[in-house]
This record gives sequence, C-alpha cells and structure tokens, in this order.
Amino acid sequence: MRAWVRGLYVLAWVLLVGVVVWSAFALPENPASHFGPSGAADGYMSRAGSVAVGFAIGAATLIGLPLLGWALARGSGAGVNIPHKDYWFASPERVAAFRPRFVDDMLLFAAMTGFLLSYGTVEVVLANRRTPPHSGNGMWFALALYLPGTVWWIFALYRRYRPPQDGTPSAVREN
Repeated sequence: MRAWVRGLYVLAWVLLVGVVVWSAFALPENPASHFGPSGAADGYMSRAGSVAVGFAIGAATLIGLPLLGWALARGSGAGVNIPHKDYWFASPERVAAFRPRFVDDMLLFAAMTGFLLSYGTVEVVLANRRTPPHSGNGMWFALALYLPGTVWWIFALYRRYRPPQDGTPSAVREN
C-alpha cells in the first residue's frame, strides 16, 4: 500500500469527524438540510438528525468503499472490472499482487469522496448562516474539483493495471 493513500484516508476520517462535531455546535436547532437547484432551502430537519445523517453518509462511504474493494479482491474476480483483468487473475502470484493494489485504489477513492461529503456538511452549515438559508456556489466548486479528480483516478487505474513489459508480477509498478 502507498503511504500517501493511507495518509489521505486517515485525513478524510479526521476531517469528517471534525466537521461533524463542528456542525453539531454551528447549526441552528432546525436547520435547512436540503436545497433545490436555485439554492433555496426546500427541506428541514432537526440539528441532531442533520448531524447524524452527515456522519452516517460519510462513515458509510469511508468504510463501505474500502470494504467493497477488500471483498471483491478476496473473491474469484467475477465482480471486478479492471483493465487487463485476464492478466491479473491468470496466476496466484498475480492475484496476490492485485489484492493490496485494488484495496489501495478503493481507499483513495473513498478518501476523495469523503472529502467531498465533508465539504457538503460545511456547505450546509454555511447555508444556514445566510438569511434566508440558501446554498451558495461552493458545492459546485467542490464538484468541479471532485469530478476531474475522479477522471484522474480512472486514468491512474489504467496505468496501474497495465501489465508489466516483462510479464512478471515482481515488475508490477507500485505508483
């Protein structure tokens, strides 16, 4: 596993917990929790409910994506869709090289998504500080970063799962 990916994953957890705790103190008693396309508030819930939903969605993502990667990597490969799958599942040595790589890639995607969800909670707090409550353009900016990041992640997968030139698992690139 790449240390920087583990670091981003831990940072995503720290950020999620920090933002959720902050929102528990920063939100009004009955905050706006959903916003329409114009940014106008069109749904409300209790502060406790908003905090719980923010944490539940973030935690489910940060736990679920790596767990899914781990479960798929442990199986036969039937549920895995990666470039050059036939290469990676051709021998026990290649499968052994594939497993930690795949979990690592899912940790990275979970961290990226966790950052987006944490910012969503920040945006809810900021929206509730406006009168009347309405969302700004911050979430669009966050999506404008997240979506190209996802495209980068997909292209990085193609690079990471390209078979090595000499065909041996030991020559598999780690970055």
